[in-house]
Amino acid sequence: MDNAIFVIMPYIWFGSWVFDDPERGLMREPFVLGMGEMIDRITTEQGIGNADDGFRLFFSGEVPTYTGVYHLKLMAEEGGGGWYRNVETRLCGWLCPAMFRYFDTMPEEIFIYADAMNDLEIKRAKAACEDVAKKLGVNVPENLSWVWHTELDGPPEKPIDVRT
Repeated sequence: MDNAIFVIMPYIWFGSWVFDDPERGLMREPFVLGMGEMIDRITTEQGIGNADDGFRLFFSGEVPTYTGVYHLKLMAEEGGGGWYRNVETRLCGWLCPAMFRYFDTMPEEIFIYADAMNDLEIKRAKAACEDVAKKLGVNVPENLSWVWHTELDGPPEKPIDVRT
């Protein structure tokens, strides 16, 4: 992939964290299987008060040079995606195969940074995303259904040792 650092804008839609990236064919792509809880924890720790409306989430497979970064380590591959443990919060979650829209191979480590956005930035980002989706002819589904998983210690029937 060309970029070393990516940025998306997660937001709450019908009670779940999702993000849009129409240039990669992703609209209302949900964070599931523990990732939503991880986002809740990170936005709370970073003091992002309006996170539900949207915030910037920077991520990279390369070690960043700035502070305030969370470190995710690959614990297990499953279902075409990967189970990651947040080194700082000790929470675990699954990243689905949509990660391959950003990474050529499943990264052993992912580094993330959350940053607040003001209301105007959120409005502009959503409008720009909708504009790109229209230009690309990406359909925005009216209803999505997905599995929501709240077990924080690892995948069901496959516990991960979070002490390592």
